[in-house]
Amino acid sequence: MTLEQSNPKGDILIVDDTLPNLELLFSMLTKEGYAVRGAPNGHTALLLISQQMPDLILLDVRMPDMDGYEVCRRIKSGKDTHGIPVIFISALDELGDKVEGFAVGGLDYITKPFQAEEVSARIETHLSRRRLRIELEDRNIQLKQEISERKRAETALQQVLDQQEQRIQERTSELRERESQLEHIIEASDGFIFTCDAAHRIEFMNNALIKHLGYDATGQSCHRALFKSDELCPRRLSDGLSSGKTAKVEIQDPNDGKWYYSIISPLTDSSGVILKTQVMMLDITERKKEEDALRKKEKYLRQENIRLKTSMKDRYKFGDIIGKSSAMQKIYKIIIQAAASDANMILYGESGTGKELLAETIHGMSERSKYHLVPVNCAAIPGELIEREFFGHVKGAFTGAEHSSPGYLDKADKGTLFLDEIGDIPLNMQVKLLRVIDGGGYSPLGSTMNKKPNLRIIAATHKDLKQLVRTGLMREDFFYRIHIIPIKVPPLRDRKEDIPLLIDHFMRTGTYENRLPVSGKILAQLINYNWPGNVRELQNTLHRYHIVKRIDFVSDLSETDMDVTDEMINLETPTLKAMARNFEKKILLQMLERHRWQKKAVAKILGIDRRTLFNKIKYHGLEQD
Repeated sequence: MTLEQSNPKGDILIVDDTLPNLELLFSMLTKEGYAVRGAPNGHTALLLISQQMPDLILLDVRMPDMDGYEVCRRIKSGKDTHGIPVIFISALDELGDKVEGFAVGGLDYITKPFQAEEVSARIETHLSRRRLRIELEDRNIQLKQEISERKRAETALQQVLDQQEQRIQERTSELRERESQLEHIIEASDGFIFTCDAAHRIEFMNNALIKHLGYDATGQSCHRALFKSDELCPRRLSDGLSSGKTAKVEIQDPNDGKWYYSIISPLTDSSGVILKTQVMMLDITERKKEEDALRKKEKYLRQENIRLKTSMKDRYKFGDIIGKSSAMQKIYKIIIQAAASDANMILYGESGTGKELLAETIHGMSERSKYHLVPVNCAAIPGELIEREFFGHVKGAFTGAEHSSPGYLDKADKGTLFLDEIGDIPLNMQVKLLRVIDGGGYSPLGSTMNKKPNLRIIAATHKDLKQLVRTGLMREDFFYRIHIIPIKVPPLRDRKEDIPLLIDHFMRTGTYENRLPVSGKILAQLINYNWPGNVRELQNTLHRYHIVKRIDFVSDLSETDMDVTDEMINLETPTLKAMARNFEKKILLQMLERHRWQKKAVAKILGIDRRTLFNKIKYHGLEQD
C-alpha cells in the first residue's frame, strides 16, 4: 500500500512486509498529520524513494528477498539519500541485531510490540533533529558563501587599491616627467617666458629672456626690464596683466618696433585676487611683415581683377572661344565665376553652338584642369551598354570580359565629366548617377567594390529639361542635382557681329589644300544666313567652300540636290516619320558618294560626330561590302 501526501509536518515512508503492522503505523501517523507512504518490501521502498525522497523511514528488519539492513545500506550509500533518518522496527531484541542496525546507518531501534506514543515521540525527535541539521547545513553553506563573497570583495578591493596605488605612482612619475619636460621646453624655448607678482615684479624668467635682456631681471618691474620704461607695459599687455583672465594679444615694442604674440595667464586665489601672472611672448615680426606683404598683394590682385573684368568687354577671344558680342561678354563673365566654383553645371544651347568647347574652357580654368575632362555623348550610347560604359567592368563580369576596363566615372575621377545630350539618359541610369552625385558611389559590373569618385559634372543639352521632368522622362531630383549653375549659350543668329571673327579664325586655323579668299559678297551671304546649325555649320560651310569653290548652305542642298522625290512619298505607309527616314537615307547616301565614302569628311560637313554617322549608316543599311 502506498499513499503520497503533501504535508509540511513531514513525509514518512513505512517499509514492512507484515500488512497489519503497516496498516497500524499508516493509520496512526496519518491521524497525527504526517504524509505517509507504505512499501511491503525493500525493492518497492527503494523505488518509492527514487521517485520522492521521504523525510524519515520506518524500516522493518526481517523481510523476504532483501532485509532491512541491506535496504538501509543502499539508502546510506546514495549521494542524495544518505541523510534520511532511518528507524528500525523489529521484534528482534538481541543486542547484536541492534548493533548491526546502527552499523548500517540506522539512527534508532524500536522493538515490537511498540507503543504508539513511543513511535510518535521518536519520529518527532528525529524529524526535529533532521530539520535542525538541514537548517544548520543551509546556514553553514550560507556562511561559507558569505565568507567567500567577502573574500572576493576584499580581494577585489585590494586589487582596486593596488591599481590606484599603481596609478598614483605612474601619475607621480608622469608628473615628474612632464615637469622635467616643461622645464626643458621653457628653457629651450625661443620665446620669452616669465612670471610676475601682482605688482608686476618679475619672479621668474627663462634663459631666452635673460639672454635677450643680457642680465637676470628678477625683482624688477616687467615694463622696466622689457621695454626700458618707467610707465606700465604697452596698453594691451598691461590690460592683460590686470584683467584676471587669460588673454592673447599682439603688441609692438615701442623701442625697436618688433611685434610679439603674448599669452597672459593669471593665477588667482579662491576670491579671484591675482597672486601672480604667467606670460609667454613670441617674436612674430617676420609674420607681420608677411601679412603686410600679403595684404598689399591681395589689394594688387583685387585691382588687377577689376582691370581684367573692365577690359573683358573689349575682348574678342576667351581661350578658344571666339566672339566680342554682348552675349559672349556675358558668357565670359559666367565662365570666370563657374571656373572658381566646383558646383555642377548645365549648358543649354542649340546643336553646334559650342557647348563642349565651353565645357573645355571652364575645366581648363578650374582647379581640376590637371586631371581629365571626359566627354560623353549620352545619345550615342546604346541602352544595353550605358551602365558598362559609365561604371566599367571587372574581368569575368560577362562573356568576353577578358580584362577589367574602367568606365567614364573612373576616367573622370578628380576631373570633370562632360555629359552631352543629358536629356537622352534613361530613367534607370538617372537613378544610379544620382546616387553617385549624392556621394553614395557605384560598383563596376561584376564587382561588389564601392567606388566614390571625386568629380564635377558639366552637362549640356538642346532640349527643355523642365518639360522632360513634367512628362516623366527626367527625374526631378536628378534635374536639380545638375541644374546648379545654368548657362544659356546663344545661337549664332543672335550674335552675327561675331561671324567675321569666326570666319577669320577658321580661315587661319583650317587645313585647306587650296585656300580661297572670302569676298565682300560671300561675307554678306554668310552674315545674312540664319545658321540653324550655328558655329559648327559655319565651320562646315567654310570647309565645303574650299572643296566645291562655292557657298552651299544646308537649305540650298535640300532645295537642289535633295528635293523630295516620288520615291519618298509613294510609301506603303507615307507617315512623316517614314518619309523623314527615307529622306535622311538619301542625304547620307548622296553625301557619302559625293565624298567617295570619306566618313570623317562627311561627318564634319553634316555637323555630327563619327560615331553618330556610323550608327546611321548601319541603321539605314548603307554599309559597303
